[in-house]
Amino acid sequence: MDQWFKAFECEIKRQAAYYAHKPTVKSVFFGGGTPSLMPPALVAHIIDTLAAHFNLSSACEITLEANPTSAEAANFKALQQAGVNRISVGVQSFDNELLQFLGRQHSAEEAIDVIHTVRDTFENFSFDLIYARPQDTWATWKKELDFALTFQPPHISLYQLTIETGTVFQQHVAARKFTPLDEETATTLYIKTLEALEQQGYAAYEVSNFARPGQACQHNLTYWRYEDYVGIGPGAHGRITINGTKYATKQYRYPEKWLEHALKNGGEQYRTSLSLEDSFTEHLMMGLRITDGIARQPFLQRYQTLWESYNVEKKARQLVAEGLLEADEQALRCTPEGRLRLNSLIAFLTRKTTP
Repeated sequence: MDQWFKAFECEIKRQAAYYAHKPTVKSVFFGGGTPSLMPPALVAHIIDTLAAHFNLSSACEITLEANPTSAEAANFKALQQAGVNRISVGVQSFDNELLQFLGRQHSAEEAIDVIHTVRDTFENFSFDLIYARPQDTWATWKKELDFALTFQPPHISLYQLTIETGTVFQQHVAARKFTPLDEETATTLYIKTLEALEQQGYAAYEVSNFARPGQACQHNLTYWRYEDYVGIGPGAHGRITINGTKYATKQYRYPEKWLEHALKNGGEQYRTSLSLEDSFTEHLMMGLRITDGIARQPFLQRYQTLWESYNVEKKARQLVAEGLLEADEQALRCTPEGRLRLNSLIAFLTRKTTP
């Protein structure tokens, strides 16, 4: 464990050295894998080291992801004392059969107990659920959603089940062990979920994320607003701007390899400058996920040439006419219908055409 203390300290110092002046950090997110298994002393050391080399804002949001098990919940008080002020719990489902289908090792009963512990310890917390599972109907999903909302979470993430290439789910579909939910039903569930949560006072501030007023996840908003974030630790990615150039960074994925390199000369595997075209596409892809959309003037200032060469203004008017986009002097925003077709919409906006 002493090596891990030293490795994180070395990597944080190395990342901070890229900046001429200490940047202000408005959020820290311990995510990926199971960070709630980290000793609270290591979490405290990381936060203290960040505070020594960056300016942590007075309202800095410090989130830690946790699995809903009693072993991890036992650390919540110590994690709070270490500086964590927000917990995100990977509940996934309140149905034991569905948890087994999703490959989760906790039970619904454990998840419920952990949520109670979180509520007793943290004012700010979130948990996530997966829906649009095989055989889901609005009635079955609404029953589970209604139960979830009895806990009155300030924030909730609701992800539709997707079958990704190279996953066990894809293998099971290929072997006909189950059939994914049809697209029409999944769309209906999405629309009805938006309506149900809005009625309960939750704003759908992003495709899959819902929050009560003032409770949106500030760290995730950094991603979606295409602002800078530093990736530290095994497998972490980052997007940082140095001297006007946007860079993509990636840390070594495997913990042992990251540890070895972080102790020697930094755990960063690569740092690659992004072309203006890459940044343009990423910015659109991220920014149109949130209901606030993309602020027009800063976007135009940065991508004026590409805006014209991709003929975005004309395309935006077409998408507005089709009810997929809202465009005014302040911002470009997807409508709920547009967010359902986001991938196609991005491909259309970033396709070069003749003006």
